[in-house]
Amino acid sequence: MNVAPIIKTLGMAWLILLVASLAHAQAPADAPAPEAAPEPEPAADDAPPADANEDAQPTPTPPPLTPDQRRILQGKEMVMEPGQEILFDTAFNPSDKPYPAGCKLKGAAVGLSLVIVPFDCDGSEVSVRLRHIASEEERAIVETERFKISADEGTPATLVEDVAQRVRDMEYDIVWLQRKDVDLQVYVGPNQPVELLEAAEHAEAGRTDKAMSIILDLLRSSPGPGVASELIGLMVTTEIDPAKARDWIEQAKASPEDMAMLFASGVAAYLGADSSYNVTEKDRKELHTYVIDALNKSGEAIGRDMGFHKILAESYFVVGRQADAEANIARAFELDEHGPYLPLLLSRARIMQKVNPQAAADDVDQYLAALAEAAALNPDRAADQAEIERLPRLSGMLRSGDYSDVDLWFDTRHFRERKWYRMLDFPLIGVAVLVLGYLGIRAVRKK
Repeated sequence: MNVAPIIKTLGMAWLILLVASLAHAQAPADAPAPEAAPEPEPAADDAPPADANEDAQPTPTPPPLTPDQRRILQGKEMVMEPGQEILFDTAFNPSDKPYPAGCKLKGAAVGLSLVIVPFDCDGSEVSVRLRHIASEEERAIVETERFKISADEGTPATLVEDVAQRVRDMEYDIVWLQRKDVDLQVYVGPNQPVELLEAAEHAEAGRTDKAMSIILDLLRSSPGPGVASELIGLMVTTEIDPAKARDWIEQAKASPEDMAMLFASGVAAYLGADSSYNVTEKDRKELHTYVIDALNKSGEAIGRDMGFHKILAESYFVVGRQADAEANIARAFELDEHGPYLPLLLSRARIMQKVNPQAAADDVDQYLAALAEAAALNPDRAADQAEIERLPRLSGMLRSGDYSDVDLWFDTRHFRERKWYRMLDFPLIGVAVLVLGYLGIRAVRKK
């Protein structure tokens, strides 16, 4: 058996792999940095100030949690959505109203599930603690509609009641979520449908199809941005590949009057388009084109909220409609009541990466700082650690212009460090192929 042609073929394959690896590892050092977008002109000095209270209406007091809501939440660990510290800073500000019993505020530590408010009361240090009303960790001295309030022994009763009143004045502004493995972010609000809490129960138990069915039915009967957001949150946690996305699209086409299904199919197409690096550019653009069509058709019926505009913005970006992408991501930020919602920062960075890479890098850095803070509280989340390692490289590439005219979110160079030994990846594969080929040929010849 003449093995020379086989050896020559394997050798050529190895050389091709070597050249490919060198080209892959070589950074385009001479790539020009994209021009930054011009700074917006400052507003005219003589513009009349807007009257923020001109059309202000008194906020009605929301009703307490229903018995069903309390039953479902009992024993669940509830956490506050990050970024709401300013609400507590405002509520506890002593300059607006002094504290009783000679007590002076020493600051407040706002965690995800616990707020500790320390005081100095005539030389005696005491702390008041706030937890969610469903918490079972500590017996409450005072309860409000949303908080259990406890305190150190010896804390003046007038101080506890003063803190409780401050909490009552702001507690309905606080967004609470269930802490669990899935990311279905159920807002425990004053008028929250119990169906969403039941959907969260199913999602937590891994019954995502059942949870989706409940939310879809609720979206059909009570359309609105809040319910739509829960459906987006649940679908984000579900494995949706391009094939599954097309199944959702077929379901929507089979029932063209079902706006809830049309909306869901648009979200599925968005997730499926970006779920795999094996999706061709043609397929990705086709799916994102469907997203734009489906969401625009269903938006009026379902409700256009922050998540709606975020998805629409990214889809417009992929299909090359930059102006529409920028308009929708700006609208998403406007609708972000408790901002910044961290994924919005990455979405805006992606959309602005070629128009204003420095601003895009600022968004990545802000996201990274918040992610690092969250990872310090929960170091077991491997996904956060991976992002913390990757994002500085992405930010560096944006600031230096060290990338070609590509979408960095689908350019894998910033997913790993470019060290010299990375250049050996492909050659080593080639060597392994040669060795295995040689050993195989020897085995055949021995037979």
